[in-house]
Amino acid sequence: MQNILILADGREAEYFIQRVEQKRIADNRYTLVMPTPSADQKGIPSHIAMHHFDPTSYPKLRRLLHEEAFHMIFIVMQAAEEGHACLEIVRSVTPRMPVVFLDPTGQMEAHDDSATHFVSSPELIAGRLYDQLPNVPLVAQYVGLGQGEIMEVLVPYGSSFAYRHVGSIAQVKWRIAALYRKQKLILPTTATMIRPQDTLLIIGKPQVLTNLYYRIGQKEGRFPEPFGRDLYLMLDPSLEGEMVLMHLKEAIYLQRQTGGVHLHVRVIHPGDFVQLEAIRSEESETVHIQVSYGDTPPETILIDDMIGHDIGMVMMAPVLFGDTAIAEELLGRKKLVYLFGETSADRVERAVVLMGSEAEMESISSTLFYASETWGLDPYLCWYDPEGDFADRQRVIEHYETLARIFESPITIDRQPLNPIRALESMEPVLHIVPFTASLLERDWFAFFATRLNRHLLDSPRHPKLLIPAEEG
Repeated sequence: MQNILILADGREAEYFIQRVEQKRIADNRYTLVMPTPSADQKGIPSHIAMHHFDPTSYPKLRRLLHEEAFHMIFIVMQAAEEGHACLEIVRSVTPRMPVVFLDPTGQMEAHDDSATHFVSSPELIAGRLYDQLPNVPLVAQYVGLGQGEIMEVLVPYGSSFAYRHVGSIAQVKWRIAALYRKQKLILPTTATMIRPQDTLLIIGKPQVLTNLYYRIGQKEGRFPEPFGRDLYLMLDPSLEGEMVLMHLKEAIYLQRQTGGVHLHVRVIHPGDFVQLEAIRSEESETVHIQVSYGDTPPETILIDDMIGHDIGMVMMAPVLFGDTAIAEELLGRKKLVYLFGETSADRVERAVVLMGSEAEMESISSTLFYASETWGLDPYLCWYDPEGDFADRQRVIEHYETLARIFESPITIDRQPLNPIRALESMEPVLHIVPFTASLLERDWFAFFATRLNRHLLDSPRHPKLLIPAEEG
């Protein structure tokens, strides 16, 4: 049982005492000292012992401190000088007793007393008023460290975090601990979808959360958020040969279309001097080129660059992505991946996704619309089934139609009894949108006979591809 002494006078003290009475804590016992009885006190609970005398009376307060053993003292006085007098009496009797002191002036925090915690009334009021301003992160102040490592964030309509599964968002140095929807608490799993008007409870490093707050609330320049801010290109002349310059120009084209982002280019295993100079000539204020010499593994270079920059989308040739270590690293870090095709991005007019499992389709849906909007493409959802079975994906169709209305971006839904792989091959140049899951990387001897569509999606080099981290279906 913790015995707590409260020295009280004034309106703030009355509110505090009311809270103590209402929120009864079984292991706490209170001794309350007030000059006169409060008009609001109709009955004193049994866990509160009441004394009526002036708390600034040295003999009376000293006698009480000697008669009872207290674990902690609260000094909540309306007048600062009276509170200071109480503190002097307490310290004359118990120099190291923990004290919480309400400072109505906000001028006593510099007081040389490490055992006293000063609570500033003006600072509390200013803090509560400031929290009501729009676009101000609401952080937890009375749990944890109170330094902003726990924060609430409202997900607005148009946020790049809306309509995304929790598991498809890379949470590095932060976590989504809970979310609130329609006045209900939800403990999220990787399959939980974030919806507009949800309030996220996020935990992490304060600076990370502050940046994240504005990224979640951002409605402009959304792509490639929420995966990161900038674009990254890895070039390997030893594997790509003369295609290196074409891939670089395509990456710069996409960077300019994206707008407001930087492109970080990493050249590994550089080729001849002329080719390297041609690559370097493309450097600008927003295109940064670095060359790596030596035998450092590509995945190590990639990891270092992703740590050093806020990368949202990684671009590379399919032959580089075929390196299992690179592909698995990108999958684990939940990054967008753009794979070059035989057709350049500037010739593409449509973003096409082939119907897959419900979980995968929901995971990639919002990013499909963001990418289409950013790059000026028409979104297409192609539901191709050789047997003409179009009965089990109606919820997916309704989800995409709802998003199309929200984004004000009409989507074409194409249902045909076709082989999806062959139909994709016969299309005019398109950007092929692919769910990025572990099954995509399964390249064993049985892959050729696999019935899962994802295993075949990387086999065709014709169309450029955008791999979007997704919840496995």
